[in-house]
Amino acid sequence: MALINERPTRGVTAIAPSPLAEDMLNGVADISAFTGWPARRVYYIASTGQLKSIFKMGRQLCARRSTLLLEIAQREAAGGAPQNGDGE
Repeated sequence: MALINERPTRGVTAIAPSPLAEDMLNGVADISAFTGWPARRVYYIASTGQLKSIFKMGRQLCARRSTLLLEIAQREAAGGAPQNGDGE
């Protein structure tokens, strides 16, 4: 079983994007666009550890769409965000 999809393009083998690449949100701008949250909120949530699915790769904040959606769904099922007085 091949791990990488390959398809020929004009005599050259091109590698199709992996599922991980399609699932990744790289940078605050991507996370903000996906969630609809302002960039400042993304930074705050990441710095306080409110969502474990937002993590750093080097100096850049990243998240996986699937993991972020799952964690938000779990929060909704549990009754919302932890009570920390931030109002967000």
